[in-house]
Order: sequence, then C-alpha cells, then structure tokens
Amino acid sequence: MKSLIKIIVFVTVAFGFGACGSASKSIEVLPDASQRKVDILYHGKLFTSYIYPADLEKPVLYPIHTANGTVITRGFPHDPRPNERVDHPHHVGAWFNFGDVNGLDFWNNSYAIPNDKKHEYGSIRHTNVISTQSGTKRGELVVAAVWIDHTETPLLKEETKFVFSGDGDRTKSSSCFALFVAGLNNMRLVKCPISSYERWLDS
Repeated sequence: MKSLIKIIVFVTVAFGFGACGSASKSIEVLPDASQRKVDILYHGKLFTSYIYPADLEKPVLYPIHTANGTVITRGFPHDPRPNERVDHPHHVGAWFNFGDVNGLDFWNNSYAIPNDKKHEYGSIRHTNVISTQSGTKRGELVVAAVWIDHTETPLLKEETKFVFSGDGDRTKSSSCFALFVAGLNNMRLVKCPISSYERWLDS
C-alpha cells in the first residue's frame, strides 16, 4: 500500500515598507506557460512569480518585491546582478523543500553539482497549474509537481496551494500549503529546512 504523506505547511511571509494605493485594486494571478511562470500582480505591479525554468532543479517564487517595490531576492544565479554574492547556487527565491528524501539531497541540488555526484541528489519538476484565482483581497495558485531521482523515477507527487494577500496599505504576504503522496511503499523524510511544519505518515 502506498504511503500518504500529508504536510501542512503554513508559511506566511509579509513584506512591507511602503504604501500601495487603493485597496479596490485586485490581486491578479496570471499563468504564462510559454515563459514557464505564473505572475502574481499586486495593485498592478509584480509581487512575485512562480517560476519553473528548465535550468532550475525546483520551482520557486522569484523575484519577491516588498510593498514599495523593493526587490529582496538576489539575482544570482537566475538573473545575476553586479556586486552580489555568488555562493549557494541552490538559493533561488523562496521555495519549500526537504534536505533528505530516501537518502537523496533535494535541498542543495543545482547546476553546480558535478555529473558524477548527481546520483546523490533529487529534483522537483513542475507538472501543471491546477487552478488560479484572482481577487480583490487575495489570490490563489494551485500547482502540481513530482519529486524525482537522477533517473527520473518519481518518489513523491506534490500538490501545493499558494495564497497571496495584502492589506491595501503597507503589507503583502504569501502562504503555502502542501500535500504529498509517496510513490514508494517505504518513504523516509529525514530533515526539513522549513522550521515550522506538521507531518502525518499513514502506511
């Protein structure tokens, strides 16, 4: 019997530092399959994008802007900018991940891993956008992904719901909720870089 791993991740991050204008403007969630991304606009301006380019080992939220438009994510490695640090190439925007799934490192994987070490790492592949919803005070994005090893063998199926909201004045926030279904009978999740989460495992 396949295992069901249900992970409720309630991670809310608020970004402030400036007025945004009238609360009557909507939060728009706009898929763009040709560019492999979903843009989230807050008061007509980009808050963040859910991106899944072929050269990243997992989908991420990138870039992320504060309420006054300041970009708080570095450009490297996706869009390098002058005079910024170029360490930790797996640190791209914001994302949810596990450090060890059945002995594979999903957290540190990036283009910098040499080919003879790739078998020690896993990747998360976006599969499809399930639904989007724009609104006056909140927007929602539900996506599906699959966690694979270096041979493309699926280990986990993921369904994640992102909720984007704002107070119409000084802050905007993003929350995410994730559901995982294991493709193997014996699934081992060793450690999670997210500091606060709940996990259920029913075999």
